[in-house]
Amino acid sequence: MNFVVTGLNEKYWQLWGISWVASLRENAQTKATPIVFNLGLTTHIIEYLKNIGINVLDCEDKGDHRQSVIDAMVGLSEKVEGNYLYFDADIWFQKNFDEIFALLDRKST
Repeated sequence: MNFVVTGLNEKYWQLWGISWVASLRENAQTKATPIVFNLGLTTHIIEYLKNIGINVLDCEDKGDHRQSVIDAMVGLSEKVEGNYLYFDADIWFQKNFDEIFALLDRKST
């Protein structure tokens, strides 16, 4: 299974998260399972993300948002086998990136 991952808090959602999610859905149209690690989102935003098919998982915010999410992603990868791609919340996808997962598959064989 392939996963695309980021972390969001309320500030990141307002500034970048909406674009991250919209471009993931509309431009990338990835087959990967999206995961947002919750660094302080409101219940309303969490429910919205879940309703559009994005997995929202709790994440302990250790002060460094990126490192907190990467640590949580590594922990998840130890429990759920798959390929994980992390993208900062301030990027927007311009096209499909699923070929990156194929490169990861070749590296592991």
